[in-house]
Amino acid sequence: LRPMIGEPQFAVVMVTIGLSIFLRSVSGIVFGHDNKVFPSPFSETSISFAGLVLSRTHLWAMVISALLVFAFFIFFQHSKQGLAMRGVANDQDTAMLMGISVKRVFALTWGIAFAVAAVAGVFLANVMVLNIGICLVAIKAFPAVILGGLESIPGAIIGGLVIGVIETLVGGYLDQTMPGVKDLSSFVVLFLVLMVRPYGLFGKPEIERV
Repeated sequence: LRPMIGEPQFAVVMVTIGLSIFLRSVSGIVFGHDNKVFPSPFSETSISFAGLVLSRTHLWAMVISALLVFAFFIFFQHSKQGLAMRGVANDQDTAMLMGISVKRVFALTWGIAFAVAAVAGVFLANVMVLNIGICLVAIKAFPAVILGGLESIPGAIIGGLVIGVIETLVGGYLDQTMPGVKDLSSFVVLFLVLMVRPYGLFGKPEIERV
């Protein structure tokens, strides 16, 4: 993706989505389209707490997700590499003028993304059916991130919680009479947020000097 350096973020997003579709198709050719059974690294027993029943997979997913969010918050706020990544995300041209290696930042970003995707894949394979379509779950991250704000980690967390609650409520009350509306609800929220507050609940509007 080095040729995309300096291009608008929307163009980069579209290229990565196209690349994901290509890789998913290749995976289907190599590994097949049948559902697979992934061996769980966690015990199958459940834990009851305050009337709630959670599997160990869900519990570990919550704990590791919280640790990753905290680690990323510290990384982006206080580390040299994290600040460089934020600078490149904000303005690549200015970052290059400040001496930041955009190519190195891109490589680091992809490495972190692959590592996080691997961790997420382990948990998703134990919660859902393992097949080449499991990666489509990541599409639901767009409404959550845009709802909270693209540059706000706390906003993304709150956005994810809001989207999860909305999908649960819609699935519980409307999915019986309107099948599929649960998966559609998050994108309805995305559309409304883009119409009313395109930079998200916790994002900051971009101000350009003339």
